[in-house]
Amino acid sequence: MNFDLNDDQQAIADAIDKLCAEFDDEYWLEKDDRAEFPHEFHRAMAEGGWLGIALPAEVGGAGLEFGADVEATRRAGVAQVAAAPGLGDRRPDGEVQGAAG
Repeated sequence: MNFDLNDDQQAIADAIDKLCAEFDDEYWLEKDDRAEFPHEFHRAMAEGGWLGIALPAEVGGAGLEFGADVEATRRAGVAQVAAAPGLGDRRPDGEVQGAAG
């Protein structure tokens, strides 16, 4: 089985990588420290048209295949986790998931 990205998937991956590069470690660590939602990142993803890429075109999405959505999500997630490893452990109320209370 070939897991290489095709040209379209590689273009998506490159575009997501470029967008994520605009949000450095300091950005993610600040969001983590303040337990804030990354509104600027979410806005940039929305403005780039990346939030609904796997949704059907008739409901406003790009209608891309499942793999394109997975690759975009993976790229964005890797950028966030690499910058702030604990960010994904926070609940919306700022508490750390799994922390002894």
